[in-house]
Amino acid sequence: KASSFVENTALCLKLINKAYQHGYKIEIIAEDQTLADQLDQRLWSDVPSSFIPHNIDPTNPLRLQVRSARNDQTTMLINFSSKEIETSLVYNRILQIVPNIATLLTQARTQYRQFKQQQYHVNSHNIG
Repeated sequence: KASSFVENTALCLKLINKAYQHGYKIEIIAEDQTLADQLDQRLWSDVPSSFIPHNIDPTNPLRLQVRSARNDQTTMLINFSSKEIETSLVYNRILQIVPNIATLLTQARTQYRQFKQQQYHVNSHNIG
């Protein structure tokens, strides 16, 4: 399961960069410690001239935090894991990256229905 997320790391980094450029405060939840470490390293080094300043949440090493480039408090969650998103948490936007694996797709569809039932505005995009 974790390897399927690794295959989508470039997409996740692209989404983080785009959200950062738009001024979002971003939280990223990684599938496991290896993936969190890889994201951490690549956020500092992928584009040396425009690294994305971030830190690892001291209370949860699978959660990375990116401060807003514009001191904006608009918050985005990028769920790069198979963990369910807590709908009690307040985010202006939620991006969920789901690898093309049957069990993960089923889980994502269930959460999609839960979001719709709770009156969230939900968009789904097939990428790749």
